[in-house]
Amino acid sequence: MYLQQERFGIWVRAGTPAASVQNLNKHLLDALETPEVRGICERNASDVAGSTPAEFDAIIRRENERWRGIVRAAKYVPEE
Repeated sequence: MYLQQERFGIWVRAGTPAASVQNLNKHLLDALETPEVRGICERNASDVAGSTPAEFDAIIRRENERWRGIVRAAKYVPEE
């Protein structure tokens, strides 16, 4: 059985100062708490969950590894 979840995130260029990343993350988390954003998510049956940049990085790395195994096991070859 496989479970797939959609995730949305913001990436920044490598080398972006940590203070800038943290500031951006704070503003994004604040936006997720607004009634407007919550309402949009609820109308789309989406759960709202913010995270830290480190948590998001870990999730993406874990999912990449998981799906890499699935794709390899299926012997999937992308079409050109």
